[in-house]
Formats: sequence, structure tokens, C-alpha cells
Amino acid sequence: MNHQRAARDWHVNVMFTPRTVNMVPDSMAILGRNVHLGLRIYDVPPKIIEMEILQNSVGVKYRSCYD
Repeated sequence: MNHQRAARDWHVNVMFTPRTVNMVPDSMAILGRNVHLGLRIYDVPPKIIEMEILQNSVGVKYRSCYD
């Protein structure tokens, strides 16, 4: 069955999103490196990314505290 999928005529679109417009998800991914696997739902954003959320809301260029 896998050979049938590989034989199809595929059309693939690749999109790049730079960090400068992806501050909050980038910071959350970095934060997630240090937690156990599983679903984690936040009622309020973690303190460590509050600044990124504020910067994102006013359009400030990306400056991560993790770099």
C-alpha cells in the first residue's frame, strides 16, 4: 500500500514563517522542551512568555529571552 502512495502525483507547498512574526508559538515550543509529554492547558499564559505576548500585540520585533 505504501508504494501506491509514493507513486501518486504529489503537489507540495512549503511555507516558512520567520521568528519575527511567530514569537509566542516559538517561545511556547522552547518552553515545552522542559515539560513531560501530554496535553497541557494554560488558563493564563506562563510568566516566561508574557513579554513575548505583549511585544507581539504591539508589533515589536522578535527578541527571545532564550537566544
